Amino acid sequence: MVGIVIIKMKLAILSHSFTGNRAIWLAIRALLGLMLAGATIWLAASSMNEQNQAAGLVSLAFFCWMIGWLLDGLLRSGDESLQTHHFTLLPLSSWQVTLGLFGTVCIGVGPVVTLIAYTLPLIIIATKISLLAIIIALPVALLQWIGTLLLASIITEVLHAQAKSRLATEIAAILLGLLLALAFTWWTLFPLFESISRMISSGPAPLLTRLFILLPSGWGLVAVNAAGAHTWPSALGILIGMTVWCGLLFFVWSRLLRRQTRALLGTRPSKSKAGSTREGYQLLATPLFAVISKELIMWRRDPWRARFLRMAFWVGLFSGTIPLIGGWTSFLPWMGAFMIIIIAIPAGNIYAFDGSALWLNLGIPGSERIDIRGRQLAWLLLVAPVTLLLTLTLTWWSQQDWAWPWVLAIVPALLGGTAGLLALVSVFLLVPLTEPWKRNQSPIVTGPDNGQITLQMRLMLLLVIGLGLPPAVIVLAGTLLHLPNMQWFGVLVGIGEGILFPWWSGRLAIQRLEERGSELLNVMRHGKAVQMKRATHTQHEELPKGKSAVIALLIISGILATIPQGIVALIFNLAGIQKRVWFAALYLPPPFQLPASLIFLLLGISALVGAGLLLKSSRKKR
Repeated sequence: MVGIVIIKMKLAILSHSFTGNRAIWLAIRALLGLMLAGATIWLAASSMNEQNQAAGLVSLAFFCWMIGWLLDGLLRSGDESLQTHHFTLLPLSSWQVTLGLFGTVCIGVGPVVTLIAYTLPLIIIATKISLLAIIIALPVALLQWIGTLLLASIITEVLHAQAKSRLATEIAAILLGLLLALAFTWWTLFPLFESISRMISSGPAPLLTRLFILLPSGWGLVAVNAAGAHTWPSALGILIGMTVWCGLLFFVWSRLLRRQTRALLGTRPSKSKAGSTREGYQLLATPLFAVISKELIMWRRDPWRARFLRMAFWVGLFSGTIPLIGGWTSFLPWMGAFMIIIIAIPAGNIYAFDGSALWLNLGIPGSERIDIRGRQLAWLLLVAPVTLLLTLTLTWWSQQDWAWPWVLAIVPALLGGTAGLLALVSVFLLVPLTEPWKRNQSPIVTGPDNGQITLQMRLMLLLVIGLGLPPAVIVLAGTLLHLPNMQWFGVLVGIGEGILFPWWSGRLAIQRLEERGSELLNVMRHGKAVQMKRATHTQHEELPKGKSAVIALLIISGILATIPQGIVALIFNLAGIQKRVWFAALYLPPPFQLPASLIFLLLGISALVGAGLLLKSSRKKR
């Protein structure tokens, strides 16, 4: 009865949360999940004539589903809407609360799609064997599904318990960095995809098949095959073993939930000593270096900042090494640039990371200049040494001589440009985040208005890329006109931009903070929505679903047309790289490749500008 009530609470939360943009993203996630489930069903159906091949392919697919759930638990850190401490004052046992919370875990798009992906392939394989195998397939599919959800929940709770540890931070950063790097460079893995395609057509190696079957994700398949062979002791033994496995996971999860509740209700003494200066960042006893020391410590201690910093490192590392699997070495010189772009995306809201602690700075007259310049210098001390070292070393090691003027022009512009943007955007376009003492353990940045956070991050991405365009255009012109001097002039432009832009933008940020610091603090504490209500006495309205979908489509298509189909294809054409992969312009005859790349570039920029104009016009109407 208690579990049903908790499940109804979860359903009510879902029904009220899936509106507007969230409903669109939910539909996209459901569609992608059903496509993956359909692929799993297709693997089972297409290999029905070969039982061993079907066992190998389906066990591999089940293993991928289980790994996907474990990654989801590591990256998203679970659902924060219903927690055990919400029911502490109720006369409920821990088992009742745990059972109800497990019911909420089973609700959602992901669990339903996973149940389909587990059940239908087993039934398809069982229909080829016997009716008794079909009878066994249903309970083992259900137990396999329950075990996967419980295992992901345990991973989530363990991450909650160790959220502030360096190991958990590093694991989350590595996984996020790997996923982002794959999103950028997946098309370089076409040789690997061809190998996987050959494996699908012939089936995995027998050793891999045995390995996948021995894992919990393959136990259901073993039970179905045992039932088909009429070895009922083995089939029933596996069924009982899966039941015991799920019970053990449920027991471990309940203990973790109980321990988390006690930790939240209790208090723990701080391990850090007040006034300790053994951080390695005590530079000089001046106000400027005090700010630098504070910022360096915060980039190390703040979980959100630390994850982003490490994630940027891993994105850059994986973006250069993943293409090596497909035989691409042209990405190695750009590892430093990838790092700068990724870490700059959240840095545009650097004041919001500190929360309402801004009042400490405003209470000290004349501290605005020191604070802005200190944050900029700390940023350069963190990012510049690693990115410059990687850029210079890997460009030399990869023997990509064509890349020298490009990286020497773009990387300094990005370094200085991001140092200027983090001050400028965080002061002029600040978006409040959750106060540090209220934050959950998720690596995902959250706040009162998550849509504004996402919009600001996209804006930062576009601004950072835009800062690299002036020197890149000059180097490109020198390459097209075969003028080496113009290429090296582009290097001077990039270095000059990297020096002048942070000085100019920092000056603007200082003036803004001096004149309107109190308003910035008000936004930090109460949010932009509250400030807008006080000023206009109007309620904030969401964009219409149709217009929101059009804007999202324009942004996605604009990024795809600008970067891969435009800029990257243009660089490949100029550098003489003969790998066409998925670049449409490179499939045309040689005389038309360069104009087609430029057309894609113009179309992408036009789409991004159109998205911005639509968003601006909708704001004016509201």
